[in-house]
Amino acid sequence: MKPFDTRYLPLVALVVIIIAIIAAGLSVLRAPRTVSGTIDPLVKTYASQDYGIIFLYPKTYFVVERDATSSAGVTHIVTLFEDTPTARAIVNGTMEGTEPPPSITVHIYPNTKGVSTASWARTARESNFDLGDKTFINTTLGGEPALLYRWSGLYEGITIARARPKRIYAVSVMYLSKEDPIMTAFGVVASSTTFTK
Repeated sequence: MKPFDTRYLPLVALVVIIIAIIAAGLSVLRAPRTVSGTIDPLVKTYASQDYGIIFLYPKTYFVVERDATSSAGVTHIVTLFEDTPTARAIVNGTMEGTEPPPSITVHIYPNTKGVSTASWARTARESNFDLGDKTFINTTLGGEPALLYRWSGLYEGITIARARPKRIYAVSVMYLSKEDPIMTAFGVVASSTTFTK
């Protein structure tokens, strides 16, 4: 029998971590429902008819939305921060000189040229694909084929991207350690994402 090639160990570890994150997210989503059928109060729902997306997120997070200009045009960004006084002070600008805390972001880019997910990740500066090992892992987002990749900057990052006919969706997490609670929150967001358009 041929010995295991240790060059693949980081990739195998990443796949195991991603499966654990999604499983943890799904366990939160399987929380008991009330008699009326509403979801347990452990999560909140983000929904946008304009951008054709719905996802769940832990109630211990708050949402900040903004538009920014990217290489693809005007991009809508939904950022989720853990709801702490420090995070709110940084986001509100009352605590200056401090980097934003780790967060989960949902970037919604226009896809006017109809590019594929892989093409977007490889060519769009804002994808952060060039900041990682340049390896894709096949996964799903919103029940559709998507690509997952890692990157490293101020924080470590994981992005799950899906190019659709009119928009490109990139759900990302920035974290310090794979054991951080934000990884479970990312699993909730990624596993619950649904496209409505």
